[in-house]
Amino acid sequence: MTSRIVAGLSIEGDSAEFVILNSSELKTELFFIEEYKRTEYDKSDTWFLKPLTIHSSKLPEKSKTVSIALSRTMLFTHVFPIDSTLHRDQQNEHLNWELSQLLPNYHSRDYISDMHLLKVHQDKNTHDILSVSVKRSLVYAIHDYIHAAGLNLNILDATQFAAEGALLHNYPETKTQESILVGFSPAHVEFSHYSNGHLTDYNFWQEANIEMILQFLQIFVSGKNIENIFIHGPNADLETLKTLRTEISPNVQILNPFKSITHSLSVKNFDRFANSLQRFAPAVGIALRKP
Repeated sequence: MTSRIVAGLSIEGDSAEFVILNSSELKTELFFIEEYKRTEYDKSDTWFLKPLTIHSSKLPEKSKTVSIALSRTMLFTHVFPIDSTLHRDQQNEHLNWELSQLLPNYHSRDYISDMHLLKVHQDKNTHDILSVSVKRSLVYAIHDYIHAAGLNLNILDATQFAAEGALLHNYPETKTQESILVGFSPAHVEFSHYSNGHLTDYNFWQEANIEMILQFLQIFVSGKNIENIFIHGPNADLETLKTLRTEISPNVQILNPFKSITHSLSVKNFDRFANSLQRFAPAVGIALRKP
């Protein structure tokens, strides 16, 4: 049975979470876990990559590959309807028009964008599309840094969608259920709806006021037959859990990205993160993602 060494790095605010996993069809084991806090001396846009050089020796010579999950503050997400009859080139033109209406001084050459199908409305001949756009200069800077460190970049995505991998791996029941994944960060909250394991809706709230979040979440879950709600991120604490269980649903739970992942005694600092494992959901999820 072959296994692969995979590394994942995620960024949220001034913190970077880093994990190394040994993954096979039978089991996944944690090899290494660490958190890096940005300092006043970290002026570079790629400050969050420091754990890769500090801990690159933890990666075997033949597996020096890492996947990275970027915070929403480092990219731009947008959901919009699109004519289902458009060809790919026409879809890209439509996307560029949408972004030009939302981003000041937008030029397509300055961004790398990806589109994901959310919903199909056959009666309206439209699709709901999620686009994720990141500045090309940041992607190039990440590539250059990783190459200089003797590493290879595998996958680059957003933290909210990276956390999906941790959700599906550790809670396989969500592959046949209607579930909500909520990412709580200090400056914003993101909401994803999964139907049978597939992302079908996404939105965000650009502040951390719990009363406004509750109102927004109630609207987001309205009309959906939700069986489970999972929360993750630095602000997904026990107080938030209690509030959501009282105001939204008793089926809210904190996502544990290591629920189905074993770790040996050699991972000595695992207990240090025992009360904040949900912070590592995007790092674990992006590490598990196959290209």
